[in-house]
Amino acid sequence: MKRTYTFKLKLLGLFFIWIAIPLILMSSLLSLYFNNLFIKQSDELFSNTLYSVSKNLQLYLDELKRLSLSPHVYDEVMEPLIYINSGNYTKGEDQFKKFTMARAYTQSMMKVLYLSRNDVTGVLFMPVNNNDNTSYVIKRMKEGLEEINDYNFKAESWYNEAIKQNGAAIFSPVHEATYYNYAYPMHVFSVVRLIKDTNSKRYVGVIKVDAAENIIRDIFNNISLSPHSVLALLDQNKKVIYSTHEVSQELLQKISENNQIIKSHNDTFYISIEDIPSTPWQLVYMSSRKDVLMQTSTIYYVAVFLGIVCFTLAFMIFQITSQRVVNPVKNIISAMKKMEKGDLEAKVPIDPKSNDEFTIISKALNRMTLKLSHHIDSEYRAVLCQRNAEYIALQTQINPHFLYNTLNGFITLNRLGAKQTLEDSIIQLTALFRYTCSNAYLSTIAEEFSFLDRYLSLQKLRFDDRLSYHITIDETARTHTIPKLLIQPLVENAIIHGMEPSDQPIFIDVYAFTTELPPIGLCTVIIMKDDGLGFDMSSLKKESRVGIKNIEERLHLFRPNSFFEIQSVLDQGTSCHIIIPVEGV
Repeated sequence: MKRTYTFKLKLLGLFFIWIAIPLILMSSLLSLYFNNLFIKQSDELFSNTLYSVSKNLQLYLDELKRLSLSPHVYDEVMEPLIYINSGNYTKGEDQFKKFTMARAYTQSMMKVLYLSRNDVTGVLFMPVNNNDNTSYVIKRMKEGLEEINDYNFKAESWYNEAIKQNGAAIFSPVHEATYYNYAYPMHVFSVVRLIKDTNSKRYVGVIKVDAAENIIRDIFNNISLSPHSVLALLDQNKKVIYSTHEVSQELLQKISENNQIIKSHNDTFYISIEDIPSTPWQLVYMSSRKDVLMQTSTIYYVAVFLGIVCFTLAFMIFQITSQRVVNPVKNIISAMKKMEKGDLEAKVPIDPKSNDEFTIISKALNRMTLKLSHHIDSEYRAVLCQRNAEYIALQTQINPHFLYNTLNGFITLNRLGAKQTLEDSIIQLTALFRYTCSNAYLSTIAEEFSFLDRYLSLQKLRFDDRLSYHITIDETARTHTIPKLLIQPLVENAIIHGMEPSDQPIFIDVYAFTTELPPIGLCTVIIMKDDGLGFDMSSLKKESRVGIKNIEERLHLFRPNSFFEIQSVLDQGTSCHIIIPVEGV
């Protein structure tokens, strides 16, 4: 036996195959690929950036350190410094020697400065044998030894640190050098060293080699950084020497705690630190999470674009494949139109490989038309069997308009996407045809009322809120037998004649019970009421009511002493009463 697949399962299968699964896989794979690629590139960028900057800074700082060693390399530099530290320079007792020493020192240092980088701004010498804070500066842009009397160098932290280091070079962060006396602020960073006379082993003074801040700025500006990321140069105290963006004290504190990830009030940073060789300084690269998200947003845009393309293609494919669902409905409607015109030879094409709900309906419809055709043929062949043929035809006849409208309703539900309602309605129609196509001439009241419930639910699919109904059965009447399809014509008449000609709603109430009616005895009573348009009872006698006549004849054939009555009031509604004696009680 072939397995029947419902519409719901088919549509879910199409959705997952053509839309959900490709989108999920595509988004996941793209996100994974690009995220991994971005992380790899970011790591390489961090490493290369920090290494390049640290090497450039190391070259500059090494050159400043070599300049600070000039007194130990050149005697013409050391000798004037010793003379200045002795105090004879300031006394000026021998003006010629003072002039000679100053010229020798100036010429030697200017020569050294000219051979160095252009960013080296000058050299400051501070003798240790000095009580009045006098210092001496040689400026790159101005020849001559300039005496500075108003600069308190002994109050500077780098001076005291240089004394403590006893000849080792120390590095001073960016600061303003006021002793240059330029019209604009002069910001420099420096290498400071305590100078000692190699012969006498006595301290001569502290030499300070200054370099312009733009050295660091130029190095940093040559580095391509993301908009919110920060590259900072920190000294040994975790203070900023230079940075591409302002770094708050809160972030500096977190960096000093060696946190790999730090958060500010509006961003998160991934920290990479590189030590600058032979210095206590560090390079800190702060990668902004905002920038990471900005770059990964491209991934999402691509995923969305591909998702739209995938969805469009899937929708086109779905439209094509959905024809396999719509075509059977169209075939059924086409066959029903031919049947409506009297062509009972019309057949619904059936795919032998298919076994879905529409195939079941098509087979049932083909069987029904075949039976109708056989019953009609039997009427012409045998006059004596006319009554029996009419009985069979009535049992298996369903108004084509009803099925036509019902199937049109199915198409509408499919287009609206009401898959669950469509599935339930198809099951109802399948059960309805299974009931009408059975060979039994009789049915129980419970089966007949169940059929009515399915029939009215399908009619409600068409009329919606305009149609409401209520069906009840007394337990004592459920198993009593009656002719099959006895009540359905009455309900159909109530809808066609009591509701359709107007836009007013209708309520149909059908109920059955057993009662004792003397002198007949125990009887089954079936009552159908509606509050529709009603009709003039005088017209019932004038017009030919085929459906009512058939009910009367079938009741007479089934139980000769059965009773059938219709009462109607114009604009108030109609009530039908059927009384059938119960045999064998």
